Amino acid sequence: MLRRLTLMLSILGLAGPAAANPVTVAFTDGPNCDAIGDQILTEELGESAGSFPLDETIVADSQTSNTATCGLAPTPGQDWAVTIINQTGLDFVDVFFVADHGYTFGNTDGSVAGALAMKIDWLGINKPLIFENKNFDGIFEAGETWVFLVNSFSLGFEPTPFASLGVPSVGTNSNGSIVANVVPEPGTATLLGLGLLLAAHRRTHR
Repeated sequence: MLRRLTLMLSILGLAGPAAANPVTVAFTDGPNCDAIGDQILTEELGESAGSFPLDETIVADSQTSNTATCGLAPTPGQDWAVTIINQTGLDFVDVFFVADHGYTFGNTDGSVAGALAMKIDWLGINKPLIFENKNFDGIFEAGETWVFLVNSFSLGFEPTPFASLGVPSVGTNSNGSIVANVVPEPGTATLLGLGLLLAAHRRTHR
């Protein structure tokens, strides 16, 4: 029954949220800042200049900051407030910033493919997320603007644009990546939940 339901949802296009260019990368928790556990991330977001499809497109900008997090002292000229605007039409959770290989920053939580990474949130001692213009809930909603802090970034560089595909990025157009997971659409989650309940009910009443 469950196999039939999954097949039916796949045919209807409801087995999962749409994404044109999915990735699968593993975040590995590290000793610095917050212990958030290992995670799998399936979407890369970036600026259209890097050929990102519409359902993965953000606008990004950055400016210098004098605010540090994770117990760090401010580092003039190396602390940044990064702005990202969600233009995808989808909502995302578990949003991470990943620096490219060869770039460093201070408020890291762990790594992705050997590159330094952090979760963009307001929890624990590393609270890089300082602004959401909609609901302050850690969900990067469609049309929403976020501002987050990157501290002690490699001297002489700023952590944008996110314009090259690949995590970590490949090429000269980018020195970092934004990766996340899509929030399932309510209808999809409800249908999947009902299907699982129905399958469990039938198993227990055989």
